[in-house]
Amino acid sequence: MVADFDEHVDQFRHRTLGDAGPFTLVAADALTMKVREGGRVIGAVVLVTTGVNADGRREILGLPVVASEITAAWNCFFADLVATNLMSVTPKSMWPAVKAMLHSGYDQPDADAVHAQFDRLLEYVDEKLPDTHKYLDTARADIPAFTGFPKASANRPGRTTRTNG
Repeated sequence: MVADFDEHVDQFRHRTLGDAGPFTLVAADALTMKVREGGRVIGAVVLVTTGVNADGRREILGLPVVASEITAAWNCFFADLVATNLMSVTPKSMWPAVKAMLHSGYDQPDADAVHAQFDRLLEYVDEKLPDTHKYLDTARADIPAFTGFPKASANRPGRTTRTNG
């Protein structure tokens, strides 16, 4: 029974979101809960992201379970959401390389480095993967948009700080 359930979860996690979107609103939140792992109860965090399309229909975009709500967990999760759709236009044989380059962009230290890595990804797929290039080029403004967000607070990883003024 669990094997059947795992298959359904895997299909959900790797579905394309293009048919449900585009989304006019995306809401992200985290839930803390206790889960059983290895015969003991531990704390875990579920990152919940919901999209609302132009018709008002809601779609659960993802529900990963992570050890703690830190910036790296959110970055990885959002990178995976982008990758789900990108995977649909990338040949399976090329997917590991494209995914690695995409994810490496999220690990860059500043906005300039993120954009430079994104440019390298576009150059890499330019001639050999025209559908992938078209998808990435169309999403150029959206994929690295996180670089404009406030930095996480040193006191509360994964949370943003705001200042008045």
